[in-house]
Amino acid sequence: WAVTGSASSVIRGVSDHCNDIDIIVDKNHVYEIDEILKAFRIEKMCNSTLNDIRSFYGKYKIGGIFIDIMSNVENKIDDEWIAHPPLEKEKKTLRNIEIYITTKDFEEKVNKIIQRKYGE
Repeated sequence: WAVTGSASSVIRGVSDHCNDIDIIVDKNHVYEIDEILKAFRIEKMCNSTLNDIRSFYGKYKIGGIFIDIMSNVENKIDDEWIAHPPLEKEKKTLRNIEIYITTKDFEEKVNKIIQRKYGE
């Protein structure tokens, strides 16, 4: 697993704000995680397609913080589904707690896919 998106940018010190915490997990553990977090569940972990993105996805709220957990993320570009790259993570320390975040290189690869989607 690894924290990704705007939350990883905050942990990295690049940004000072995020609205939620996005976590990427291995597909083999999505239902296990959903069961562990069921007391906090807003949306049960399932295959989800919303507009031009699909993944295994579940939404939770812990202590007022929304947490999106996802796996096997793909973006639709034209008529083709493009998978996000394999997870690349690094360990960071946040308030004396070691956590994993996606690498800067991983985030750049994902951003290139998203930019293709919008023709940038």
